[in-house]
Amino acid sequence: MKVIEVKFNQAISSYINTNDKLALAVSGGMDSMSMLHLCLSSGKISRQNMMVVSVDHKIRGLASSGDVGFVKKFCDKNKVKFISFCVDVPALALEKKQGLEQAARDVRREIFSDLVNSQKVDKILLAHHKDDNAESICMHIFRGSGLNGLKGMQVLSNGYLFRPMLYIARAEIEEYVKLHSVPFVIDKTNSDTSFTRNAFRHEVLPLIKKHYSGAVDALCNLSQEASKALDNVYIDDFKVNIVDDKAYIELQPLKCAYADKYVLLALEKLDIRNGFYKKNILEIIELANKKTGASLDLPNNTKAIKEYNCVCIYKIDNQAVIKKKELPKLEKLKKGEAVDFSLVPKVLYVDSDCIPKTAIWRNRKDGDIFSPCGGNTKKLKDYLIDKKIPKLKRGDLYCLADGNIILAIEGVEIGDILKITATTKNILKITKKV
Repeated sequence: MKVIEVKFNQAISSYINTNDKLALAVSGGMDSMSMLHLCLSSGKISRQNMMVVSVDHKIRGLASSGDVGFVKKFCDKNKVKFISFCVDVPALALEKKQGLEQAARDVRREIFSDLVNSQKVDKILLAHHKDDNAESICMHIFRGSGLNGLKGMQVLSNGYLFRPMLYIARAEIEEYVKLHSVPFVIDKTNSDTSFTRNAFRHEVLPLIKKHYSGAVDALCNLSQEASKALDNVYIDDFKVNIVDDKAYIELQPLKCAYADKYVLLALEKLDIRNGFYKKNILEIIELANKKTGASLDLPNNTKAIKEYNCVCIYKIDNQAVIKKKELPKLEKLKKGEAVDFSLVPKVLYVDSDCIPKTAIWRNRKDGDIFSPCGGNTKKLKDYLIDKKIPKLKRGDLYCLADGNIILAIEGVEIGDILKITATTKNILKITKKV
């Protein structure tokens, strides 16, 4: 058995469980086709638990769809389940103002994430190898990365992205393909040095290797050492919370020596790590020292905002539509039932006879005014700011309104007009629903 097969099988044995459902990301190129061939011949993976995923990015017209057809034909011949996706990446890149490389990468990551979240697969196999890792580390360094950039690629990331060939060199793959006559297609864009990674692959790294023959091994060894050092730093996962596709980072960890690791943890939890550079990480950290409401526009169509006790990172796309939820539940208090004010603020009690017939539940609007119990009338916006309700949550609140007069705010407070008094006959319980 060749060294490449030994390395591959060791990786499979270390990271794959017998019953894991696997999806192989295969483009038709040399690297991914060799990975597919290794999986079929290793004897450690059941074909019943394996599928091949191929994405047509619509970047090269008929050529890219032809590559997908090539992969499908190979899978049909070898009785491997095959699925494909077609996404117009050039149009998407234009819409999101991204480079083609980043847009294509985001599309693939979203597809992979959906496959895992829908429980169709447990792990996604990617064909990145040792030379790819060296290229990535170099690019991170020249972009101004911190220590985290030196970690490079990991064999297993996000819990499901698995790179079984990460310790295999490109030269070993070329030898394997030649020895086993593994078929593959050539993507002409891979030689286009206007793409940053291609420039590193064909111009920068060969020049470095010319003067330092062991450069690839040295960079990958540096990656492993950086991983060992950084993995020993304690990071409290509970300081980064994900709620409704938004990451909330507490302020205290953003002021510690390893604040960048908390930001990276948030980005990884949101699955938007790629495309963020050291400059972006530092800007997010600095946001913790700014005034509440300060915000940042970030890569990958995301935004960060300073809230009262945290920094929130979220995808702008997810803010376009308010998350649908049930209206607050209304229950008339039964005769003899006690009012339990300990349930506040999730439950509000109001005098139901004081609710106008024209009142409706709706989200807040500009011009709304509110008179809290025993308080002065003020703009609803000012009231919510005074109550330190995070800006991102204000738009989700349901308000009982009569025109521009707010009578009650779910889970927050009732207006003075609805307060329970000694003359109240009928009490209505309002329960916040999510």
